[in-house]
Amino acid sequence: MTKINTPTVGGPVGGNYPVPSYFGFKWQKIEKHVAEMGYLRQKSRQNAQRIQELRDELEFQRNRLEDERAVAERQGKDEPSGQYVLLTQQQIEKHEAKEKSLRRAAEMVEKDLREAVLDKGAEYLEQVDARARKDVERYAEVVAEAERLKSDLGAMVGLKEVLTGEKDAKHFGVYPPDNMAWDYTPDEGLVERVGG
Repeated sequence: MTKINTPTVGGPVGGNYPVPSYFGFKWQKIEKHVAEMGYLRQKSRQNAQRIQELRDELEFQRNRLEDERAVAERQGKDEPSGQYVLLTQQQIEKHEAKEKSLRRAAEMVEKDLREAVLDKGAEYLEQVDARARKDVERYAEVVAEAERLKSDLGAMVGLKEVLTGEKDAKHFGVYPPDNMAWDYTPDEGLVERVGG
């Protein structure tokens, strides 16, 4: 089985299960079941695609058999056997049975996955909480830095306007305590005004 590179894997009857490694967690007990679920899901998709191809082929074969029977009637010959239609029907039945087995296997994996979550859930929850706290702190830092950069860009626009004579120096100002330059925001073309 290959590693899953998506945030979730679909369950056998709907729903999605998170892939721990995608989010940077090393939860082998859960990851094993999620990878198996992904593998079974992929096999199921391939099998369903093959079933559809066979059904399309069966329709084509049935139409061809009807034409062959009509030609045989016109020519007074024996009716064609249509053995190829029966073989295709058998292939469809085989793949439909495989689909049931794949679904049953996925249900078994889902049960094992639930048991693993019950067994290790509290431990993993602590890891998620610790990571979430770090992410919230980092998010606050990034937002604060973005606000500082926004203020600096506003000040740059004001300085540029004073230096080019577009505005008088008495119109330039920053406000303590955050030194936010007034009347300049990115949605008013701030970046273009600094660069242009």
